[in-house]
Amino acid sequence: MYHLDDVNLSQAAIISLGETARNGQLVFSSQETKLNLVDILIKKIQTSKETNKLKEKAAATLGFICIHETENETEFVYKIDETKSFQSFNKFVMQKLLNSSQAKQMELHVNYYF
Repeated sequence: MYHLDDVNLSQAAIISLGETARNGQLVFSSQETKLNLVDILIKKIQTSKETNKLKEKAAATLGFICIHETENETEFVYKIDETKSFQSFNKFVMQKLLNSSQAKQMELHVNYYF
């Protein structure tokens, strides 16, 4: 995940993660690693210094990560803040993605790419 911070490699790393997640479930060493990846991708979407193309790829990658997630992780609670928590990783990621949107970025969350 260190390549996600590199300016030259971040787009390639995000696309690679997305394609890998689209074709199968990503294996993480811990829940914290998975949540760290989600936070990094959300920050890429929220920052103004990234291009819209990279933001679209990051949003799609978040969606692809959710494709193969199962609902049997009931013992782990995903918290956004003190008031919002989710039993499902998919609902957690969707809420984080919706919270990350800004008025001028609304087309980012509507676009879909292949």
